[in-house]
Amino acid sequence: MVARAVLAISACNVIDIRPAVLSAVADRLDEQAERFRPDAEYFVNPAKVLALDLSALTPVVLGDGPVAGVAAQRTSAMLARTARTPAMWGRRPDAAARVVACLSGPYAGPAGGTGGAHDIFTDPYLDGPSGPKLGSVLLRDPVPSEDADPAEHERHNTAQSVADRATSSGVRVLEHLSTPGHDPERLAELVAPGDFAAVYLAVGHGLDPASVPGLSDLHLPRKATE
Repeated sequence: MVARAVLAISACNVIDIRPAVLSAVADRLDEQAERFRPDAEYFVNPAKVLALDLSALTPVVLGDGPVAGVAAQRTSAMLARTARTPAMWGRRPDAAARVVACLSGPYAGPAGGTGGAHDIFTDPYLDGPSGPKLGSVLLRDPVPSEDADPAEHERHNTAQSVADRATSSGVRVLEHLSTPGHDPERLAELVAPGDFAAVYLAVGHGLDPASVPGLSDLHLPRKATE
């Protein structure tokens, strides 16, 4: 259904996506499905590793550019809707400020707090539980080639500086880079890990990833529940 719509729009010269591109997208999705398959052990399954990492973090998802930004929004939505894990998202450069600002906030650092080391003498009964650990999920386009547009190199370097800033703030960085290709190919490659990880995270928490209890009681418009 989606492929037909894309081809129809392309035929109207609104976008330029040929059948070969959609075939390449399908190939990438097949590769991702093989890598992230349920019967693969977690240590060789990047989606299961991502789910395990996210289980101990409060994630903020940042996309490096337009394509990765769409993937960041999708990943944030999947974590919230499927895994019931609240996750904010942003896209460089337009909406990244709120994400970058969190790197110097009270939830940054190895165990919450202001970025200092975890106090091993903290008594959870007297001092209360430590704050949630912030984690940065960074979705990025491929590393630009040497002859690429200078703006691409600048974008890549800025994204790297964000990752470095997060690491120096004590924030765990979970990074995923797409391989070169057409926009839909890169989008498929960036979206798949988050989709699979959200399902694995939900199952790991003992939740049904296909339903949200109580959602039907809110009497929301049909579109809001899809």
